Amino acid sequence: MSDIHHRNHGEAFDLKLTAQDLDWINKYYPALTASKRPNGVDEIQGKLKFAMSYNHSDNSFLIGSQTIQQGSGINIEDEYQIKIIFAPTTSSKLPQVFEVGGKIENFAKSNLIDLSDLHINPSKAACLCVEGSEDEYFSSGFKLSDFMNQMVIPFFYEQSFFQKYRHWPWGEYAHGVLGIIEKYGETDSHSREEVEKVFSVIIRSEENYIVRQMLKKRKNIKGYKKCVCGSKKKMSECHPGIYVGLSKLKDDLIKHSIPHKVVLDNYI
Repeated sequence: MSDIHHRNHGEAFDLKLTAQDLDWINKYYPALTASKRPNGVDEIQGKLKFAMSYNHSDNSFLIGSQTIQQGSGINIEDEYQIKIIFAPTTSSKLPQVFEVGGKIENFAKSNLIDLSDLHINPSKAACLCVEGSEDEYFSSGFKLSDFMNQMVIPFFYEQSFFQKYRHWPWGEYAHGVLGIIEKYGETDSHSREEVEKVFSVIIRSEENYIVRQMLKKRKNIKGYKKCVCGSKKKMSECHPGIYVGLSKLKDDLIKHSIPHKVVLDNYI
């Protein structure tokens, strides 16, 4: 495996493993085995051994123990006991990825870090991307090799990187709804469909009551208000990306005449 990869985006999602997928996993990750769960859903579990190098200067990475020696990034070789369940959840269209050997959880406990700060969801599944952005990662349907190379291996690389250097190799979004809002603020203009999609994710979420309150108020969102993350710092200083995204979303809801206040009355 000697391709160079960039953290890009595309779309998917038939999660059934194909014969080609199984051949690929057997070739590159023979310590992982595929099986069927009692409900017929595909599952892969076992020891994931990987080698990856990430180059921050051009945001690219190399995968493969021989290949990474050719790169100029930071090389990491590590292994994790994992389980992948090829079924979506209410919050993600992607397969669920679990680290089942306790490596991440033990690191979190010994360093007094909340698992959510290590990109682990309450279900103990890995948080692989911002909710609602899954469609962006696959350009021609779900393929196991793309999923592993674009999401699974980078996720475990960043875990090993963080354990070693105590910071993340690339930029990160806030967890859950706040990450969705941060990502929303990075784009200058949004269609009505895009605005409705993000808004629907926010109102479905059980977290961040204060976000829904801020969207409902008539006044503009102020950056000097306490941050929605709960830090008690000014939002413009603590999470400026959330401030930008929340302000933009509120403006777009009004611009596209989306009756957000009426909808929010049912959730607040």
